[in-house]
This record gives sequence, structure tokens and C-alpha cells, in this order.
Amino acid sequence: SGVDFEKRDLVVTVMKHYQPLRSARNLGEYKKAFVDLVECHYHAYKKGGYLHRDISETNLMIDRDEDGAAIGVLCDWDLSSAVNSKGVVTSSNATHRTGTYRFLAVTLLRDNPPAHLYRHDLESFFYILIWAGLHYSFDDKNANYYVNEEVKS
Repeated sequence: SGVDFEKRDLVVTVMKHYQPLRSARNLGEYKKAFVDLVECHYHAYKKGGYLHRDISETNLMIDRDEDGAAIGVLCDWDLSSAVNSKGVVTSSNATHRTGTYRFLAVTLLRDNPPAHLYRHDLESFFYILIWAGLHYSFDDKNANYYVNEEVKS
């Protein structure tokens, strides 16, 4: 057709089914899982050499151990970038802005944004905390953890 589309590979991973972070049974469980997620992100960056670059509410999940305790699991690494030994994030070959706009760092929303850095992902975690505080209700189990039902759509 003459259109030069960005080349992508389809990768399918089979794994266990995780629950969304909003399925935490109470605020204490939510906080524990959230800390797990931030720690996972840190270790992936420092030890694994990868920066997630798409921290959003839908990528924060919960798994349960044998005792039923919540464990935070960071999913959806398809937009991640490698970090070299000097801590420099390898530029992505994506030709479009990556990340979920609702939670993206403010400087990345500008025209000609800077390279995506670790601090930008931390800013996304911060925005998720604010968003969750406004939208989740752990008191009303019938509300499916949303204060406002319109938010689901």
C-alpha cells in the first residue's frame, strides 16, 4: 500500500492470571503490593538493566502466595528499554510517544520530549497513587473498588 508502518513482532507469553492492583482486599494490602511494585521496578532498572517506560494502573498487578498474601507484580514490559552499564537508557526504536498519557510524566507530554528516564517512571507511580486515592474505595465491596462508576469506561 506504500505506507511505511513501524515494524513490530508479536510475542505471546503464557503465564498465570494475575489480579489487578485494585483487587486488594484493604488499604494495607494495597500499600504492601504498591511498595513491592516500586521495588520490582527499581531492581529491574538497577540489576536487570531495563526501564519499564509504561507505568500505568493497568500494568500493576497482584499475585497471591500460598497464604493468600498479596505480592505486587509489574507487567507489560513491551515498551521497556535497556539501560547500559553507565546508566544511560538505550533509545527506543518506537516512532511514537510511549506510555499511558493519564500517568505519563509532565515533561514527556511536551513537544520534543527528553529521553525517558528512571525519574519519569517514578513520577508515573506518584500519579497512580493520586489517581487511586480519588477512584478506589476499599470500604464498599459492591462498588468494584471504584468510587465513581463512570471511571470504568
